[in-house]
Amino acid sequence: MTTINLEEAIAEYGPEELDELEAIEPVNLDTANSPFANMLINMLEGGGRSMRAKVQSGEIDPSAQPYFENGKLYGQDFQALREEAVASGELFTDPEFPPDEKSLYFSESAPYSFEWMRPKELVDNPMLFEGGASRFDINQGELGDCWLLAALANLTLNKKLLYRVVPLDQSFTEDYAGIFHFQFWQYGEWIDVVIDDFLPTRGGKLMFMHSADENELWTALVEKAYAKLHGSYESLKGGSTGEAMVDFTGQIPLVRIRNPWGNEAEWNGAWSDGSPEWQYIPDDEKEILGINFEHDGEFWMSYKDFMKYFDQIEICNLTPDSLEDSEAFCDRPRWEVTSWEGVWLPDKSAGGCRNNLGSFASNPQYLVNVEDPDDSDDDDLCTIIISLMQKGRRALRDEGLDMLTIGFALYYVKDPGAISLPLDTDFFRYTRSAGRSKAFINMREVSQRFRVPPGAYAIVPSTFNPNEFGQFLLRVFSEKKSTCESINE
Repeated sequence: MTTINLEEAIAEYGPEELDELEAIEPVNLDTANSPFANMLINMLEGGGRSMRAKVQSGEIDPSAQPYFENGKLYGQDFQALREEAVASGELFTDPEFPPDEKSLYFSESAPYSFEWMRPKELVDNPMLFEGGASRFDINQGELGDCWLLAALANLTLNKKLLYRVVPLDQSFTEDYAGIFHFQFWQYGEWIDVVIDDFLPTRGGKLMFMHSADENELWTALVEKAYAKLHGSYESLKGGSTGEAMVDFTGQIPLVRIRNPWGNEAEWNGAWSDGSPEWQYIPDDEKEILGINFEHDGEFWMSYKDFMKYFDQIEICNLTPDSLEDSEAFCDRPRWEVTSWEGVWLPDKSAGGCRNNLGSFASNPQYLVNVEDPDDSDDDDLCTIIISLMQKGRRALRDEGLDMLTIGFALYYVKDPGAISLPLDTDFFRYTRSAGRSKAFINMREVSQRFRVPPGAYAIVPSTFNPNEFGQFLLRVFSEKKSTCESINE
């Protein structure tokens, strides 16, 4: 879901700057981000400082996977490092994730002053746990990692799992040396992550995750270890609770799939019918899941394998007109929907995407007014879903034609009564889009969900290239009633 920022949409830009900001590239379906590769990049930007120097000097071959060694991040052994620190009488300072600005941010400088402090500098009696672990121990700080907090809260409900992540062989009393360690599941193995106990503070208070009891430090230390695993605290901004739950539990979410032919052609890897992985699942749970290992075309895969071998998933949401007035549907939320059928005509209404500024304004345009925020939205925003579907292209394949590359742009219109409609080239030359489809792509349908402040918005559906003939169906869904109209007619 995209949340629209009106300040950006109405900011003033020069034409050349806007051309750069609004440039569109058609999607390459073979291009995919690798979460693992992204994590390694971040690790060498913030975390792994000493390791990065060795990689850059040629001392370590970067292709030899220098990040995890014998189940330890950067090969750091907690017991050995703690014994060394105790013997020396000096508190441990982590050379891989030192208390400096790069451990906080990888893309920007700190926007405010902060200070790294150890717990014993913050409180008189620091403890890992105070009265045991509870979901109420977890409080968010200034970092946008509520997804991580939610996963930690769930973790406290299973003490066996919690103490796998937070080993109990450490404290602020016995053999205290300013060093702690935590364990996370990463890509098939449990990884031990060592940290020092310097924590980012401002005004003598923890900046990020903290417990309600100032003496309890387990939440702040877990957050730091997870930040080190991913390279910096900034790397934890935004994420999926499911992602963190996998890292905290080692459980591979499973996906149930059916071959539409319903025959013996099934997946034969991990979690396939009769595979060794199932021996760890109790029979009663297998019964609940309906596991029968028959050659019926139905099989299970790990989420990881599913993501590896499948590159597209389709989800069908029922529209309001498909829901019957029965008890089964009476309590379900109903979307308001407005539809238009339109056409792109070469040299008339097929202006192409915003890359073609001279003809872009000739595309069909639609004005949507949303007035009432969603009932459950604390930010007083409105949800709209825009769906653009091209019509009849499959039937044209025998003529050598296939799917057009299509998408749409969304513009905030501050005062529709004060400007000329439809919107002209000058409007698009000096106005930045408030949002647009995630991609311009050669699929039958593209859709995008937006959270928008109440107001008027213009939708401009288009093909990527100008002067391509095509028919389309545009639909706008909203939680509350909205008014919509074509502004070309």
